[in-house]
Amino acid sequence: MTSNDLEGGNERNVFSVEGAFVFHPKFKVNYDANYWRTDVAGSTESGWADLRIKPIYFPRARRWPGLIYRTAVGLDLRIDTGNVDKVSVTVPIS
Repeated sequence: MTSNDLEGGNERNVFSVEGAFVFHPKFKVNYDANYWRTDVAGSTESGWADLRIKPIYFPRARRWPGLIYRTAVGLDLRIDTGNVDKVSVTVPIS
């Protein structure tokens, strides 16, 4: 959670959840969700800022002399709820 103390006793809070699920050794899903809550306008407002889902498929492992490596194919899906302008969120790209 990130909390910003604004003027006049008002606050803005950002809640972030980030993680991954491995469904199979060849399939993984990363996710990142951001939620905000503020009372800057005099009444409490809240909502989802964005949701990011990244499915990744690992077709197969390969060998190169002295090295084992895996290739990956993925998609980066970001769902913007239109509330990003009310909160400052930094999403690292990995």
